[in-house]
Amino acid sequence: MKIPEEIRSLIRRVYYRYLYGTESLLADVVGRFVQKTEALSDSYDVPIYSSLWDRKYAAGRWDFLRGIREVPHLSVIVGLNQRLAPHGSILDVGCGEGMLQEQMGRNGYSKYLGIDTSATALEALSIRCDERTKFIVHDAETFPLEEQYDTIVFCESLYYFTQPIETLQRYAKALSFNGVIIFSLYQSSPRARAILRCIKQTLPLVMEVRVSDATTSWVVGVFSRQGLATA
Repeated sequence: MKIPEEIRSLIRRVYYRYLYGTESLLADVVGRFVQKTEALSDSYDVPIYSSLWDRKYAAGRWDFLRGIREVPHLSVIVGLNQRLAPHGSILDVGCGEGMLQEQMGRNGYSKYLGIDTSATALEALSIRCDERTKFIVHDAETFPLEEQYDTIVFCESLYYFTQPIETLQRYAKALSFNGVIIFSLYQSSPRARAILRCIKQTLPLVMEVRVSDATTSWVVGVFSRQGLATA
């Protein structure tokens, strides 16, 4: 029997509100149902295959990310980076079409590496590459962390990972001594709100900033290697 869309949507909301991040048989069963439902959906806030990312970029589905609504939370990330790790090395995880790097400008870092699973998203960015700036295609959840970075950024990318908290913890090991991780999460997404709740329960935040417009909000959060060491 096919479950109506409104029932699937309700189950998804209940799962992310009450069960996500918990350990129980119910959470496991409902979680697998939600994941299966999401895999068949056209949502903007769930894990998808790289080939689907490419098709969505090619079709212009992500063009809205270049719009003015994205400027405030991007500006907060840039400002926090300038304050906490000025002119340091940056790893931009899920960089998309390079909006964050564009807003930072070449004088905003000593070294920048942007990674994204979509080759289509990175096609036009080769002209920005130089000895300090690089973009590469790679799955963020399996990216080999062979260097240390002063800032690691997850700008609207955490909800696309199957294991977002574990991914954050893995990348935290690649922070320099005074390094920070900065993340941004769109709060109209139940999955994003659940991930933020789990982050607060797991990782010691240095700062949390809420950026709002007339219809929704974003949360920009920061945690540091030093905070992790003393937690």
